[in-house]
Amino acid sequence: MEKLFGLKGKTLSTLARAKKFDVLKVDEKKILVVPQSTNFERPISKNRIEWAWNELRTKGELTQQEIFLSGTVNSAYIATILTQLLGVTYKTKPVRLYYNKPED
Repeated sequence: MEKLFGLKGKTLSTLARAKKFDVLKVDEKKILVVPQSTNFERPISKNRIEWAWNELRTKGELTQQEIFLSGTVNSAYIATILTQLLGVTYKTKPVRLYYNKPED
């Protein structure tokens, strides 16, 4: 999860629709993203990201729909952010994340 701090200033694209967004700020409580299509700031709680990360590591896979059903409207951004972590791969249609623990 420490790698998330390195996302500040980066531009990422959502997995399903390739919508670009900028990572404006990363701190201990939240990640602030700004979709380029709206230029409207969207804070994402680190608790939501940590929940999704724990689910992914425990189950080995996680869909964007499962992230959405956990109670967040920012599932597309959370799924994309998680792909930046070591060991995470994904497929689209529908978006599904996979986790394979990296070799030491």
